[in-house]
Amino acid sequence: MYLLLPLFLVIKPFRWRFREAGLTIRTRSWDVTIFAIVFGLVSGSIPYSTGQSNISIQVLPLGELLVLFYSNAFLEEFSFRGVIQSLLERSLGQGKAILWGGIVFGLTRIGLDVSTLSEAGGVPAVLSALVLQMQAGWLFGIIFMKTRSLWPGILCHYLANWLSSLLVLIMR
Repeated sequence: MYLLLPLFLVIKPFRWRFREAGLTIRTRSWDVTIFAIVFGLVSGSIPYSTGQSNISIQVLPLGELLVLFYSNAFLEEFSFRGVIQSLLERSLGQGKAILWGGIVFGLTRIGLDVSTLSEAGGVPAVLSALVLQMQAGWLFGIIFMKTRSLWPGILCHYLANWLSSLLVLIMR
């Protein structure tokens, strides 16, 4: 759904090229690309080194880690940055597109976890998770804005979420 909906509701009707949705290997800023990868490596290795993670620090099969690359990193970045942020940029400008894109990203990311978060820590836990997810959305939005490619954000997103599981798989 994350792939088909944007593809058929936005890219095809508006006749966007794949490049306009960030589906290009070329990057406009190698500095930002390198920052995104290093940030993903650092933020993804912290849960492994501390033994604490908000997502997963368990052994996952390689196949599942590949599916998570596609479903968690690629499809989310394609939908939120390649489509939503690109549409918002056309109507609101880059700054407001990043602001609102991050808010939408945060709200959708915690939407499924509200009951679990509220049971674990109440309203403060829900609000903390919302702020953290919005900040992640803003970071990924800035990365996309500076590079005009989804790939640096996809790599950063994946490494931040799943590097600890990759390290557990490799180090066992």
